[in-house]
Amino acid sequence: VKAGNNGDSHNHNDTGSIILYAGKKPLLIDVGVGTYTSLTFSPKRYHIWTMQSAYHNVVNFPPIGQEAGKDFGATLLFVNDAKIVLELRGAYPEEAKVKSYIRTVTITPEKVMVHEFVEGTKEPMLTLMSPERCTAKEFDLVGDGWNITVDGNPIELVVTQLCVEDPPLVAAWGNELYRTTITFDTQLTWCVSVNS
Repeated sequence: VKAGNNGDSHNHNDTGSIILYAGKKPLLIDVGVGTYTSLTFSPKRYHIWTMQSAYHNVVNFPPIGQEAGKDFGATLLFVNDAKIVLELRGAYPEEAKVKSYIRTVTITPEKVMVHEFVEGTKEPMLTLMSPERCTAKEFDLVGDGWNITVDGNPIELVVTQLCVEDPPLVAAWGNELYRTTITFDTQLTWCVSVNS
């Protein structure tokens, strides 16, 4: 779970985002960076989709996502070996109208549980990025040997296949990635577990 801010060197706008593996198997990923071009090092860097928070495992407020720079970051509320609590409203610009976005991540031997609590005027949308197709069963997702259960007040879940053509990304993930978006009201809890 990334805390900190969006002022890192070679930054992606991904404060609060989660990367999750089961052993060596990637479940929820950071897509990474594609082929470097002049755009990568220009003021239009964040026009590249892999740099945007809308393609990281975090909540956004479409069409508004996180902003770049050290002024856009998280406040760490609590952390120990099994739990982290972040206030993420500071990662978003004022036009996102976020009064509070608290993400709580709890890790147990059986599962990873994430609770999202949002106060604001724009509808929040969670994004989850995976290298493999997940099947939607109402508001739950079933992958190959793992699943995500969703509780709270989800409104809509959409799984989108992304075609990958950029050579470094193809080398890392193959020709397809999957983006799941879940819109919700104010609270959402999602749990990732691996089938035994």
